[in-house]
Amino acid sequence: MLATLAIFILALIADGIDRAYQWQRRANLSTGASLPSVRRLLDHGLVREAETGPRGSRRFTLTRCGRRELENIPQYLQMALQKETLDAESILRLASLAHASGKRELASRLLNESALDRNRRMARRQKHLQYPLPKSVAEFYSQAIALYEDQRERAAVCTFDLLVSAVDQELQPKSPSRKRSGVRRS
Repeated sequence: MLATLAIFILALIADGIDRAYQWQRRANLSTGASLPSVRRLLDHGLVREAETGPRGSRRFTLTRCGRRELENIPQYLQMALQKETLDAESILRLASLAHASGKRELASRLLNESALDRNRRMARRQKHLQYPLPKSVAEFYSQAIALYEDQRERAAVCTFDLLVSAVDQELQPKSPSRKRSGVRRS
């Protein structure tokens, strides 16, 4: 199975976002992370280089194998639901893939379970934080990093919760709108 970044890049290419610059501008992917992933996709025969674009930019297209790999998105999502820890960016990429492929319930479930998992880990870590902060350089730094990670996890949970609400709202059946006639009733 491919890394989440690789499957995400395949989906971007399938959507016509086929250059590293476009990945950076439109999907907020760093070229430092995406180019090694593309090299692996090239090595595995999932993408190929198309003609060179303006100013020497490299354009990529999916191969038949790459298109088949995109059909495995539901399996990637199921595997992610079984893992306890995935980084926040991987969760967001997978949720984006689920949402875009019409699997909104799966996107909501992945985000929700990831938020719950992060909350459990934060509760365990909270027990180990010391107040007041220790005086030694190493212990102070260690506590500062733990606090930083805790706040970063809280931000991820907040983001996941907001996305779950938005996806769940999309899943709500729309009530039929009532047309108003020009006649007022008294």
